[in-house]
Amino acid sequence: MALEAVDFAVAERAAREILLRRDIPEALRALAAGLLAEHDGGARQLVGQHARSRHAPTRRACAQALALMPPGAPAEIGAVLAQLALDPEPDIARVAIQALGKHLSPEACNVCLRALHKPLVRGAAMRALAELGAPVINPIGEALGQEREDPSIAAALTWALGQIGSAAGIAPMVQTLGADHATSRLCAAVALTSLHQRRPTIPLPTAELESRYLPEIAYYASARDVILSGLPTTQTGTLLRRTVKQRSHASLETLFRLFALRYAEDSVLAAFGAIISHDRAQRQVAIELLDTRSEERRVGKECRSRWSPYH
Repeated sequence: MALEAVDFAVAERAAREILLRRDIPEALRALAAGLLAEHDGGARQLVGQHARSRHAPTRRACAQALALMPPGAPAEIGAVLAQLALDPEPDIARVAIQALGKHLSPEACNVCLRALHKPLVRGAAMRALAELGAPVINPIGEALGQEREDPSIAAALTWALGQIGSAAGIAPMVQTLGADHATSRLCAAVALTSLHQRRPTIPLPTAELESRYLPEIAYYASARDVILSGLPTTQTGTLLRRTVKQRSHASLETLFRLFALRYAEDSVLAAFGAIISHDRAQRQVAIELLDTRSEERRVGKECRSRWSPYH
């Protein structure tokens, strides 16, 4: 049975009985101490000791029990979770990191940011950062400024900012739209879309977003030129072609997501679907739509010159 399904009143009585006995396995004692840790200082001290055990099952029991503690629990619980978040066993670290989202502290934020570099626990770390909320926007933004050319890290950080949904998180995401890596730019655009959908009353910096249209069109055009340049059919050439195609698609989607923040989202995303289709007529209609909707006439002209099926 999952710990979440256990009645706490029953679990507390059983836990106290376990701690009174000496013939109980260490992992079970650690679990019992963890379940009592919220209101019992002695139990918190004991679970802290068990969290440093050489035995993975004992450390796992500590993490699982402390993960049930609610926000506002004593700071010692967050400190033990931060320690367990560095555990060499990924499943233990993952449980502890996810639980850190309920225990706001500078240490919790720093541990989660470092955990983003470990693929096996990255998902837990980004969710924990989002749960920590507005107080950690600044360190997330600083980390994004340093890591924006790593698309995996940028994806996690921009997602967290989008989920937090605060105006203070917009500037770091907009700055990431200027990253060299197309995937990082796409992640920022997706996160801005998420924030805008969830918090439509928060104003977006329209001029800054529109300033990204032409550079993104130019990037896509350059990538397409590379694809059409007749790359060699060697293994290296094939890999290069695949990489450029992926980045060109990311660039194109970024551009349309930026359009969708300014114009009717349904129409713009429908146009994106038409642009990437193989139907010439659909593509031409989509280009006409962009040309008509765009208040920046040069954007419409560029779209026509780059994507027209007759170009």
